Amino acid sequence: MRLGGVLRSAALGGRRRHPRSGVHATPCARRHDDTDAESGRRPVSIDRILHVLRNQRRRRVLVYLSSNSATTRSDLAEHVAALENGVSVADLTTTQRKRVYVSLHRSHHPTFDEAGALVYDSDRGAVESTPQTAVFLTYLDRVRAPLDAPSRRRHHVPTSRVGPETF
Repeated sequence: MRLGGVLRSAALGGRRRHPRSGVHATPCARRHDDTDAESGRRPVSIDRILHVLRNQRRRRVLVYLSSNSATTRSDLAEHVAALENGVSVADLTTTQRKRVYVSLHRSHHPTFDEAGALVYDSDRGAVESTPQTAVFLTYLDRVRAPLDAPSRRRHHVPTSRVGPETF
């Protein structure tokens, strides 16, 4: 005889079975809500941080926002396009500027917004950093420091001479 949902749950001692996996879950095993009381946002997971930081264009946006907490989307696109093309903002072509602008609008701003790394107001075209931006910058600094440090292995110069007299 098949029992209803409530009776079946009671028959299992308060445990419910997931329909596909068959795993039993108790009501107290639900996910803990760890929302920050001040901001009302959940802490950013390391996976989300690494997802945001894995793209060079997004890293450049974060670095720019670290020194300019609020800017416009067009100024941000110009700055990033100038870095990517190795030219000054005045020397950018329309194509270079537009390519970055569209990419920021369609791809990167939604990713930042989902992660809480920045706030984008599409009506005004304004981009602003959030308190979470500092978390992303902290991880970015941690990753960049070892990459910027000189490596001894790459610049190793042998100190002994190798020649016919050595053998």
